[in-house]
Amino acid sequence: MEQTFSTGSIDGSVVEINTKSKGVYGFVEVRSGAHMFWWLEPFAGEVSGTSNDIPLVIWLQGGPGASGTGYGNFQEVGPYDVGWKPRKHSWVQKASILFVDNPVGTGFSYVKDGTNFTHTNAEIAADLLTFLKKFLHEQPEFIGAPLHIVSESYGGKMAAGFARAIIDAQAREDLKVNFRGVALGDSWISPVDYVLAWTPFLKAWSLLEDVALANVSQVALRTQQAVGNGNLTGATALWALLEETISNATDNVDWYNALLHNVDDEESSVWLAAAVPTSGVAASARRLLARYHNDALADFMNGSVRKHVGIIPGNVSWGGQSAKVFDELSGDFMVDVTEVVDGLLKSGVPVTVYNGQLDLICCTLGTDAWMDQLTWEGAGAFHAASSKPFYVKGKRAQTAGFYKAHKNLAMYIMLNAGHMIPSDQPKAALHMLEHILYGKRRIDMPVA
Repeated sequence: MEQTFSTGSIDGSVVEINTKSKGVYGFVEVRSGAHMFWWLEPFAGEVSGTSNDIPLVIWLQGGPGASGTGYGNFQEVGPYDVGWKPRKHSWVQKASILFVDNPVGTGFSYVKDGTNFTHTNAEIAADLLTFLKKFLHEQPEFIGAPLHIVSESYGGKMAAGFARAIIDAQAREDLKVNFRGVALGDSWISPVDYVLAWTPFLKAWSLLEDVALANVSQVALRTQQAVGNGNLTGATALWALLEETISNATDNVDWYNALLHNVDDEESSVWLAAAVPTSGVAASARRLLARYHNDALADFMNGSVRKHVGIIPGNVSWGGQSAKVFDELSGDFMVDVTEVVDGLLKSGVPVTVYNGQLDLICCTLGTDAWMDQLTWEGAGAFHAASSKPFYVKGKRAQTAGFYKAHKNLAMYIMLNAGHMIPSDQPKAALHMLEHILYGKRRIDMPVA
């Protein structure tokens, strides 16, 4: 399918771009001095119906400070991998995908001075709402498209706030959009629940012996107490200490896949070398963000992609402000948004939760813990429902995961997948996306 879209250039003029080229992209100034970069990969599947039936998926990456236009696009769900190599199971087979470098300062997004970074999830949601309004003004053909927000990691926390902002704007008649729901993938919804879940998770996996278990449990409880006392910056510092304690006790278990240890071949030597001091919040943040800014991706984004896009200001480099994004949000990092998700469910918004079986940082134990706190009227029936397996095709049907749903809440557990589910199980992830976008809320998922 060939489509043509208009997009603003950096000088404000409007040009036509044929989408047989590699994506459509641009900047939106969400606040004075705060510029958000976006990249649209148009739908490339078969059309049944009209163009208004094609979903638009907004992809929000994690971190905070990880780039959707970089990592999400070129290493997870976009049509090309690093080096412009075609991806077999790209999500553009099912929808148009809009990647956003969010919060401002992430990826190619940038701020002109240090006062323009965001500091709370509410500020992030406000920027995203402004972005969406301006994007739809420039691309009105998407106003009627079924709109879904799909997220990963800290992106889920941001997605929950963004979805709430959309619903509120619609109620004010301040936004016209066909909003269909939000999907929260391995998402940092309730930090304390994840922190407390790491101890039993690692014990069950035989990664913590008694002495180390006691040390980890003690720091986890201190983190919980700091949050309870309202000391959120202190809680973030304790989170960093807890991750360092666990890493030291487990021979550097991989936070994104608990089957792995001492992973360094996909990380950023530049970012890791800049982790000064070697402990504390800054070091922990850089270790986690290093995967999203690995050397191959950084070279590609600051080289071939930058040249291809042609509108990046000369003083802006991909990922150049990303560490600062995390620093500025350190006081909000440990804030729980379970009530926001609960409110979305009570408002009738379809919410999908999906988790990788092998993920440590947002492990399923922690996800179950915050979902048990939901007060939405369907929570009891949802928890009582039985999960059913779903499959992908192979020499024989392989169990890809388990799925259950009730009313407007659905949950997927993806087997043999860590934090980055589309990378670990691309076929199963594409099958899940198709079910979210097109399938009815049902238990009997077909074989992909």
